[in-house]
Amino acid sequence: MARTTLDLDPIVTQALRQRAKLEGKSMGQVASELLTRSIAESETPEPVAFEWKTHDMGPPLIDLEDKDELYRILDEG
Repeated sequence: MARTTLDLDPIVTQALRQRAKLEGKSMGQVASELLTRSIAESETPEPVAFEWKTHDMGPPLIDLEDKDELYRILDEG
């Protein structure tokens, strides 16, 4: 296991010390387990596949095959 130095808030150090004593483990073991769990939970989940939502909007109000009419309507907007 790699050794490193971390600057922890006193309240975190106290909580780690108490938890380590309760579990009969070293503070390093407890910190490593908690960090491993936190990192695993924070990893980005698989993205949900995009699903098109469609709605019936009725028939078109203009003839979509008449490109001049279509361009005229689009230019007005």
